[in-house]
Amino acid sequence: MVEKRTLTMAVLAMFVWAIIATSFAAYYYINFQDLLNAIGGAPIKVDVLLDYGNSTRKWYNGTTLYANSTVFDALLSVTKNVKFDVYPYGVLVTEINGVKNVGNITSGMAWMWYYWEGGSWNWGPEACDRYVLGRLGAHAIILWNYTIYSY
Repeated sequence: MVEKRTLTMAVLAMFVWAIIATSFAAYYYINFQDLLNAIGGAPIKVDVLLDYGNSTRKWYNGTTLYANSTVFDALLSVTKNVKFDVYPYGVLVTEINGVKNVGNITSGMAWMWYYWEGGSWNWGPEACDRYVLGRLGAHAIILWNYTIYSY
């Protein structure tokens, strides 16, 4: 009789422990998810290349940002010497580290951004402040290229 009662108490104690442990785990998991949402997601690594168009290139490797950071955030994290204009479609970068966009609407030189995916550079499909780095996975590679354009 004592063994049965001892076994029953042990099972009951383990059951109570399991409920309490699961409650704590759920509580901390929910709080962790709320924290990730508040700070912008999980951290990701970003490599940023600034290509000045004259064979001068500067890499900034291993920059840590959050997954909901944008290409513009990545640029501002590696240099504060950035000038830009804000339009309804988003931010247009007009100068990086003293190198300014020149030209007119049909031709000139300007800062354009690209991302590395699938073994090649891909032209940024939207304004730099609209493209979220988390779309590129846990390690994004971004190029800011001072390049010739003509339309």
